[in-house]
Amino acid sequence: MHGDAHVRNCFVPRDRNDDARLFDWGTSWIGSGADDLAYMMAMHCYPDRRHTVESPLLDGYHDDLLVHGVSGYDGAALALDYRLATLRMLV
Repeated sequence: MHGDAHVRNCFVPRDRNDDARLFDWGTSWIGSGADDLAYMMAMHCYPDRRHTVESPLLDGYHDDLLVHGVSGYDGAALALDYRLATLRMLV
C-alpha cells in the first residue's frame, strides 16, 4: 500500500506503452489498494470530477487485478473496500 497516492506522487511516462509509477519520499506498508484509490480519488477530486472518473477507474483497477492473477475478489468487494476506505479517510 502506498498511503499517499495523488497526482504529485505519480510518474506518468512519455511513452504510453509504459505504466505509470507511484512514488513517495515517506514510507509504504502492506494494506489494501482500495485505501490508495480512496485517498487519490475521494480526497483529491471535486465531486463532479469524481462522479465522472470513479467507476471507470475502479473497473480498470479491478481488471488489472484479474490480469495479474488475483482471484476470489470481485468488483463488488472492491467497491465495498473503496467505500469503507473513503469513510476512514474522512475521519
